[in-house]
Amino acid sequence: MQPVNGAARLIIRRDPALGNYLIAHLRIDGVTVATIGYGRTYEGFLPPGRHVLSLLPTPNPNWRNAPGMILDVRSGETYNFTAIGDSGYLILLPPEVAQERPRGR
Repeated sequence: MQPVNGAARLIIRRDPALGNYLIAHLRIDGVTVATIGYGRTYEGFLPPGRHVLSLLPTPNPNWRNAPGMILDVRSGETYNFTAIGDSGYLILLPPEVAQERPRGR
C-alpha cells in the first residue's frame, strides 16, 4: 500500500472482545471506506486536514451510533486507533488508552 503524496497513515484495529459477529463499518467524512470484522485491522491513508471518523456497528441493533471523532491529520504522520465497545457505543481510542479500558459492551 503506497501513500498518496503528503498523506498520513491510518491504522484501526478491531478489539477481539467485541465478539465474532459484530462488524465495524468505518466511515471517514460520512463515506463508508471499510468493514472491519473479527481479527481484522484497517490500514489506509488520509490527506492532510480535518476529517471525521466514525464506526457503524452491525448487525447488532443493540449498539448505539456514537458521534464521530474529529481528527486533524498532518502530513507523514501515523494515526493508530482501536475500535472498542464502551457503554453500548462502538468508539475509537488510541491503543494505549484502549488497553486500560474494560472490554466488550
